[in-house]
Amino acid sequence: MSPTAAKTVLKQYQTQVLRWNRQINLISRRDSEAQLRSLVGQCWNCLDVLLESARPDLKHPDGLLYFDLGSGAGLPGVVWHALLAEKGYAPRTCLVEPREKRAWFLQRVSALAGMRPFAVFQGRWGDTGEFGYRQEDETAPGAILISLKALHLTDPEVLDGLAMAWGPAAQPLAAGQSLQIARFYPGGQVLDPALAADLMIPAAGSASVAGALGFEATDARILSPTNSPGVSLVLSSYRLVAPA
Repeated sequence: MSPTAAKTVLKQYQTQVLRWNRQINLISRRDSEAQLRSLVGQCWNCLDVLLESARPDLKHPDGLLYFDLGSGAGLPGVVWHALLAEKGYAPRTCLVEPREKRAWFLQRVSALAGMRPFAVFQGRWGDTGEFGYRQEDETAPGAILISLKALHLTDPEVLDGLAMAWGPAAQPLAAGQSLQIARFYPGGQVLDPALAADLMIPAAGSASVAGALGFEATDARILSPTNSPGVSLVLSSYRLVAPA
């Protein structure tokens, strides 16, 4: 997908959000158009700063597996999916949304002309079910990205959900693969001990197991896009390891 194509498909996406907002309550109805432009801009700027920081971990010849949790109107999920496709990351994307009407809206967006298809899972992260983002015979992805914008889950809850979403029948995830968990927070956020404890972000080098997957914590940091001072990303990073 070219930069021009990505801008075109995201313009169509915004048209759909505004069209269905009154029936489905996707975003605030107060000055919806300006608010939506601002939110899309925030998502765009946050992805730029994420890729500047984590590009070596996310850019992989086997592609990227991307989950957006509690996707709602598709922010950041739809925006990040379209831009990752534009930038050559070949994302296999699944937007996770428990509410039926919003899941229906996201499925509609997936079918927009020019949009690289993505999967929608109607349910909660950690539920069992068919996530729809892969075929059983596909190779495992080279990197994994998980985003959360309006949903509070601890790192162990995110990792447990990943073990459920990938599933025992899939091609095994290999040791050494990168996992990035990106959370949206207000601008100026500080990664202090209180926040690390609230999110249960472990110290670098700590090992954990979720289902059949093993993880080693590698880093945690704050990313602050200069073009969107009202938002920060809290990024926690892991490497997959062979479970003990």
